[in-house]
Amino acid sequence: MEFLLYYAIGGFLFNLMWDLLVSFLVNKDLLNETTRLKGVERLIVGFIWPYGLVLFIYHLIRALNEK
Repeated sequence: MEFLLYYAIGGFLFNLMWDLLVSFLVNKDLLNETTRLKGVERLIVGFIWPYGLVLFIYHLIRALNEK
C-alpha cells in the first residue's frame, strides 16, 4: 500500500513539473499555451509517469554527451 502512495506522489510531482515547465516556456514566448495538459491527459500521465521520466533522463544524458 505504501508503494501506491509513493507512485501517486510521483505522478503528482511529475504533473507539477510539467505545469511549471510549460508556464516558464510560455512566459518566455517559446511555447504555446495549448501544450498544457487537460484533465484526462493528467490522469494518463499520472499513471505512466515513470516512462516519461525515463525518456527525459535518457535524452538529457544524450544531449549532454553530444557537447
